[in-house]
Amino acid sequence: DFKNPEELEQILDLKIPMQSSSHDQLLHYCEQVFKYSVKTAHPHFFNQLYAGLDPYGFAGQVVTDVLNTSIYTYEVAPVFVLMEKYLLRHVRQLIGYEGGDGTFSPGGSYSNMLGMNLARFNKFPQVVRVGMRGLPRIVAFVSSQNGAVPFLVVGTCGTTVLGAFDPVDEIADICQDNNIWLHIDAAWGGGVLLSSKHRHLCKGIHRSDSVAWNPHKMMMAPLQCCIFVTKHDSVMKNCQSIQVPYLFQPDKTLYSPEYDIGSKVIQCGRKVDVFKLWLMMKAHGNIGLESRINKAFDNAQYLAELVKKTDGFKLVCDVSPECTNVCFWYLPKRLRKLEWRLDDKAFCQKVAAVPPIVKEKMTTSGSLLVGYQPLAGMPSFFRMVVINDELTKSDMHFVINEIDKLGQDI
Repeated sequence: DFKNPEELEQILDLKIPMQSSSHDQLLHYCEQVFKYSVKTAHPHFFNQLYAGLDPYGFAGQVVTDVLNTSIYTYEVAPVFVLMEKYLLRHVRQLIGYEGGDGTFSPGGSYSNMLGMNLARFNKFPQVVRVGMRGLPRIVAFVSSQNGAVPFLVVGTCGTTVLGAFDPVDEIADICQDNNIWLHIDAAWGGGVLLSSKHRHLCKGIHRSDSVAWNPHKMMMAPLQCCIFVTKHDSVMKNCQSIQVPYLFQPDKTLYSPEYDIGSKVIQCGRKVDVFKLWLMMKAHGNIGLESRINKAFDNAQYLAELVKKTDGFKLVCDVSPECTNVCFWYLPKRLRKLEWRLDDKAFCQKVAAVPPIVKEKMTTSGSLLVGYQPLAGMPSFFRMVVINDELTKSDMHFVINEIDKLGQDI
């Protein structure tokens, strides 16, 4: 039941009142929230790099919110501190790290920032004392030009649009030869580490120094659930720790201060994100989660083949998708007889005009939600993100048929 912003503002009572509201009014507000919000757990939601809802993860999130604690000291979050210790160790083992450290973070971009912060400290540990003014000019990439000192290379396992995987082993060779920190953004593609069939896509990831991974994406953990890990044991503490005495007391006698883990992260206080993922992994086990990942890849491959053989649809990449992103153009009937020429500006403008119109129609009808975007000078195309484990082959056919129904007369 889509409404534009102006309409929705008129429907909803958004002002904060001076007096309290009745329970009936509050229930009405909740009903309105459900009515006018996007149901991202629906099988036909393909708009973002997350979808579905794992029931065990949801239960874990409810328990976490009921307990309403912050995971910075053992004394206020004893169970969750230990859970995080064991789960992050399990993630590092999946990657191939022998030791190391880690944390849950409030987003993949934040995890990437942590990787950059630790890389800078690794190259110039004096930065915590003298700041950036005491350092030479540095660059976050491999470059020897203009006197800049390279300190970080970032590789990607699963790009946002095409789902591409960088050759991590080759990148690691360069970083190793030049003593440069290698951070891997696996926020999207990290889920393949659970699959013996697909983990080769991350070949060489064990040679990295740090990894960002968002289980709320391919693994379907409730938002948000983001992990940062590093192979280095003490670098997080040495780089980021500030021992504020009102929270972290080194003379505690009940337990070792090492369990007060809030001192090693920038924001100190954190929402507990570990339990929902821990409960999911307990419920499904590695084998069950591997099956979920493999099914997503199978569905994506099936959709790609369907696109190839359906009139009016064309894959953006001629090769099979590396991940579960399926990117394609849709051509309404009036454009199908035109010669396909991406070097023809007029033709590209016509192709690019189609996705916004189809997106408007699917949004207002509520039949499905698929994202679109341009890339590298190419006209806008649809990006299907196939991860919901409730999807079947019939859903893939529905998407193709629905887009064609909505767009054929454009």
